[in-house]
Amino acid sequence: MRKSNRRGFTLIEMMIIVLIVAILALIVGLAVRNASDRAKHTRYVTDTSAITYAAVKYHNDTGKWPTSVDDVIAADTDTADNHKKPSLGRTKTPLCPWCQATYVIEDDDTSDHAGEAYCENHVVDADRTDALWSKHTAP
Repeated sequence: MRKSNRRGFTLIEMMIIVLIVAILALIVGLAVRNASDRAKHTRYVTDTSAITYAAVKYHNDTGKWPTSVDDVIAADTDTADNHKKPSLGRTKTPLCPWCQATYVIEDDDTSDHAGEAYCENHVVDADRTDALWSKHTAP
């Protein structure tokens, strides 16, 4: 019997290595995509909460709901230390992380959701209980 002096990998071994690398790449790709969606969701919730809070503050100061986010940014309100500053605490209008649309503030006093901020491209059910945050229509 002769002993072979050839060195290297067989075709089966190479195919197994390629398969393992492909599976790992798929796992990493899915993790990155999910992290991106979670970051967008966090940004959406943070923005809408801040705008809603500022809209309520604006309503308490003026007696009317703001008609746009720019009204809340430009509003001068008295604070406890008598300094004038914007209600939202920003100078740049925040945009929806998915579609880059400007947020809308519900300004109907008869609505249960008066003062709430939302993206007009965001698809929600009638009760606004939809938890799927990435459901947007085409901008």
